[in-house]
Amino acid sequence: MTANKLKRTAVRKGVAATAAVVFFSTVLAACSSDNSASSTGGAANGSGSAASQEKFTMTMVNQFTQNQPPGDDDEFVKKIEDFTNTKLQITWIPGGNVHEKINAIIASGDMPKAMLVFENKSTTLINAVRSGVFWEIGPYIDQFPNLKKYLYPEVLDGVKIDGKLYSLYRSRPLIGDGVVIRKDWLDNLGLSQPKTMDELYNVIKAFTLNDPDKNGKNDTIGLVDESALRGFGYVAAQYGAPNEWEVKDGKLSPAQFHPGYLEALKFFRKLYKEGLMNKEFTLQSRTQAHELLQKGQAGVRIGDPDMIIGISAGTTDPKAKWDTFVKMQSSDGSERVFMSNGYTGNFFFPKSSIKDEAELKKVLGFFDKLSAPEMQTMFTWGIEGKHYTLKDGKAVVSPEQAANNAVVNNRRNELQIVDSLQAAIQGQRNPVDQAWISAKQEMNSKVITNPAINLISKTFTERGTELKQILEDARVKFIIGEIDEAGWDNEMKKWRSAGGDKVIQEMNELYAKMPK
Repeated sequence: MTANKLKRTAVRKGVAATAAVVFFSTVLAACSSDNSASSTGGAANGSGSAASQEKFTMTMVNQFTQNQPPGDDDEFVKKIEDFTNTKLQITWIPGGNVHEKINAIIASGDMPKAMLVFENKSTTLINAVRSGVFWEIGPYIDQFPNLKKYLYPEVLDGVKIDGKLYSLYRSRPLIGDGVVIRKDWLDNLGLSQPKTMDELYNVIKAFTLNDPDKNGKNDTIGLVDESALRGFGYVAAQYGAPNEWEVKDGKLSPAQFHPGYLEALKFFRKLYKEGLMNKEFTLQSRTQAHELLQKGQAGVRIGDPDMIIGISAGTTDPKAKWDTFVKMQSSDGSERVFMSNGYTGNFFFPKSSIKDEAELKKVLGFFDKLSAPEMQTMFTWGIEGKHYTLKDGKAVVSPEQAANNAVVNNRRNELQIVDSLQAAIQGQRNPVDQAWISAKQEMNSKVITNPAINLISKTFTERGTELKQILEDARVKFIIGEIDEAGWDNEMKKWRSAGGDKVIQEMNELYAKMPK
């Protein structure tokens, strides 16, 4: 057994504690062939000239969120190896508790060439960046045509630290909020897709009380959520709340002090009190929440529209029809949704592992090839002949192929860098994929941005975990009825005294220095 296979086995089975600590951060050591910085070479442009060059062994530790990680012979990994002229060695690790593991790796100083970090504004990471642990990559991006063309500038601005770029993000759509709903239940009850929050409440209520599955039993609930209260952001946007921060009278103010934030809390509080959502949401994971939907026990999920993929794939009721939407009329009559940060996880590049500029350019060259149109097509449609058929230059997905397409979404989430919808070939999508893509694209021009997304408060890097916990605990207490509005105000005073006021002060000092 090779050393790499031993590593895989150790992480999968939890046998080697040291390996688990070292590799539980998501790490990618990436290097391309000996191409110059101004041209990423044959593997990227399809000329095939890289075939005669020796493949570079590239180690990667990546996170998987499904029951099992990809095997050693995964066809997507093989395609990437062939296209980028590399030999991939991937150690797959499950999600959960990643932040602590990454902190341990940074502290150890024993890091790979590229490291996937999920908490990119944590105290540990910020201190490491400011101490010179990682390469600044901003000056090099223009030398790589695919990265230059397909990385979103507004997302890059959001991942900068002290105004400089140290990482490549793993792309996600700019919209990450919406509603997934049982279309057949709407039809059974003679209801239409809700257009306002009042209509959404009425649908949730009807799904709970009016026997939407027509089985003659009182055995359904309208809404499900999870312990992280995933649906809160979408609801807050509909009540006019800002995205994390708002500019009020020329100064930054946190979202939780906006009246719309409290209105969103009241919406969930009402659902909870009336028994229209899962009472155990504070204890339930995303998987557990989705099981209620898949088993026909609930009919509405507020969260990312692309959740429809996993929810529909795991649904046991053959009569179930799922739909999703983002567009809704907010409390002031406008259509609005928060812009997500546009990524999940960032690859940082340690100087201890990348010894010089030439090696850094090789690493960036790999990511450039991974972002080429050919790779975007693979991450969008899958493997030609298995997940889609090419007809007249367009991808066509048969019902039989669609049944095997869940893996395409998984690999896209795990391995893509840029948004793969930008340059992938066009084609005929299955109804589920078309639903979430259309729902997001319809609202792309109406996103509400966070005006402070690239500002870093010193106090927040030091006390952010505590401050977040105060806020999250207060939200739950209000929703389940442990505190009222006066109690909420007291919790916000607690947040202020625990460092919140200092955060506000520091953020405004930084905001005042920003170019307007």
